[in-house]
Amino acid sequence: MSKESAITIGAKLYEALIDSGLDQKQAAKKLGCSQSFISKIENGEIEPKVRFFFKLIKLYKKTITFFKKELE
Repeated sequence: MSKESAITIGAKLYEALIDSGLDQKQAAKKLGCSQSFISKIENGEIEPKVRFFFKLIKLYKKTITFFKKELE
C-alpha cells in the first residue's frame, strides 16, 4: 500500500471514528492499543494489519463498502 493510500484510508477511519461517537482514547481502550497507535493509523503514518483493520471497522460499525473507493 502506498503512503497516499494509507493516508486516504486513515482519513476514512477517522470519519468512521467520528460517526461512531467515540474518540481515539475510547477506541484504543476497547481495542487494547494506545491512542497514539490509532492516531498514527488515521494520519497515514502506519498501516494497520488486516486483522486490526477489521477490528476497527467492526468497532466503528462500518462495512468494507464504506472503504471501497480507498481500497481500489
